[in-house]
Amino acid sequence: MGSFANGQKLTQSWNGTYVQSGADATVTNAGWSATIPANGGSVEFGFLASRSGTANDPPGSFRLNDSPCVSG
Repeated sequence: MGSFANGQKLTQSWNGTYVQSGADATVTNAGWSATIPANGGSVEFGFLASRSGTANDPPGSFRLNDSPCVSG
């Protein structure tokens, strides 16, 4: 999923299960969302996070299925 700076830690997720090791976090599907239907199918997930310290830089290096995500 992505890399989090400044002691940011995921604290909750929905429609996916997260694992975080240091700054790196990975989210896997929720089982029911393993297959996305063709022709307009979609799946969404979300998360909440916390941080420690005073800095709060945006998370970076997001990837989906090993492909980099680009904000647009």
